[in-house]
Amino acid sequence: MKKILYRNFALLKNPEHIELMSSLCPVIGTHPMVSEFQETFSEFHELVEKEKKAMQVTPGSKFTPAITQHDDTRDAYFRALKQHVKADLLLPKHTDEYQSALQLQRVIKAAGDVVRKNQEAKTGEIHTLLGRVRAEAISPILTAETQKKLKKLALSNYDFEADWQKRKIERAEKVSGEVKAAREKVDEVFRLLMEEINVMARTKKELNGELLIAKINSIMQEYHMLLKGRRTRKKNKAASGGGKTLLENGETLQGDTAKESTVEV
Repeated sequence: MKKILYRNFALLKNPEHIELMSSLCPVIGTHPMVSEFQETFSEFHELVEKEKKAMQVTPGSKFTPAITQHDDTRDAYFRALKQHVKADLLLPKHTDEYQSALQLQRVIKAAGDVVRKNQEAKTGEIHTLLGRVRAEAISPILTAETQKKLKKLALSNYDFEADWQKRKIERAEKVSGEVKAAREKVDEVFRLLMEEINVMARTKKELNGELLIAKINSIMQEYHMLLKGRRTRKKNKAASGGGKTLLENGETLQGDTAKESTVEV
């Protein structure tokens, strides 16, 4: 007699776990035998939906007010920088102020309307602007007042990004905790449901439970092979001396760049 071969899917990533459980719901829910364990299946289906919602939630954050303030601050400094450049371009062309403003104006124009960009894109544009100021050796010819405004822009951009990253981590941890709790409940009821299906298929053969069991085993085998392949690749990578790059996260590197901007501009 066939039976469901329950696998340990603890190492599946959260999206993969939801995908697996979601794909099992219609297979089980449309089989004639479902009426024999309707209560358990209904609970399982409801918990899978809760796990989905837990993945989609965007929780509030204590960092949001500071992020908004930093964003407003860098907008103000960017506008002030533009106005300062415009004012210096009214000066006689032979003056140092005019010449430095002329070069800085080209960089600001290339950045576009930074203030109107979304918060994340704005961070990158300001990084680029400050990088061009350094790369094109404009800094040495800038006036002290212009240097001061650029440093304040760089600092406010760095402060924004620092709290932005903290919020991302905070949200990820909160969502991860909620998904973990939902996932554990799904797994608990799933094991119970598999046991009930095995029993019903064995005791009520007229319901053709073996066909349902074959479908469930086939779906679970796909994810079992996914984990097996991942373990094999990890083992081969370790054997060949491969390892993770220390800086896998571009955001961390970008954060360092932002901090450097406050020093080198």
